Amino acid sequence: MKRHAGFTLVEMLVVIGIIGTLAALLLPAVQGAREAGRRTSCTNNLKQLGFAMHKYESAMGGFPPILMYPYAGSLDSGWMVLLLPHLEQPDLYAQYNRTCNWFDPVNQTAVSTRVKVFECPSSPVIQRVASGTGTAPWAVVSWQAATTDYAGSGGLCSILQPGYVPESVDTLNCGAIGLNHSRKIAEIPDGTSNTLMINEMAGRPISYTGTTGDPTSTLLSSNLNICGAWAAPNYMGFRGFTYDGQIQPGPCGINAANGKGGIYSFHSGGANCALADASVQFLSQDTDIYVLIAMVTRDGHEVIDAAGQVVNFP
Repeated sequence: MKRHAGFTLVEMLVVIGIIGTLAALLLPAVQGAREAGRRTSCTNNLKQLGFAMHKYESAMGGFPPILMYPYAGSLDSGWMVLLLPHLEQPDLYAQYNRTCNWFDPVNQTAVSTRVKVFECPSSPVIQRVASGTGTAPWAVVSWQAATTDYAGSGGLCSILQPGYVPESVDTLNCGAIGLNHSRKIAEIPDGTSNTLMINEMAGRPISYTGTTGDPTSTLLSSNLNICGAWAAPNYMGFRGFTYDGQIQPGPCGINAANGKGGIYSFHSGGANCALADASVQFLSQDTDIYVLIAMVTRDGHEVIDAAGQVVNFP
């Protein structure tokens, strides 16, 4: 009898099994390569933001403040707005009315515009929109805004005192970015290469605790400072959490929670942070909380040894 060429059922099952095994082996490698690419893109974003900070500093004599105060009284508008001309966004900057709060209806078109350099590609939810209400002159208004995954390192949260930080430290305004004035490089005596300036605070306005996100939470969206809108002040008063992100303060400063002062990313094992010299470091989520506190403060005069440990607190 003449046999027809082709696979038998057993041979086909063997081939399918081999292909399945190879796919299972290759998939983690492919996913790892993709995440490596996303992390590199995030690093480049922070480098661009760091360079823009220095361009602004060269032009204006200081880094942009967390809050803009160009007119009488306070104005709720953030440091990222001031960087727009230095990030090849002059038209968006011209569209933004700097005499009004960022959530004022006159600024809705501008703040709803997504800016690629403000977003980490590792964040799992794309095209996130922050929304809420705010008090503009003479009215309570509703707003919607495009988000950012980065926040300015302005200082420490006072809840770190006295357990983690001496009570003599001005926690509110001890970071590289001034709260209401342009911080000069000379005002960072700890050194620009030792001081954090911009940290990842990814995923907002969704609130993340550990790896779990809660899109129904209003913890972040109700706060006009850290709601995630790129035009908001985005002031990070750093604090630590317990490792599950449930309680603050605590010994874990990275990837415990993304709300109210937590450095947080979707990169495995740590987060990207830009230093005040415009360099970028990937900080391990195991970094000692005291080292992170020392890196946040601009004039703490701490000494960090070659092993990455704080050897003195003045």
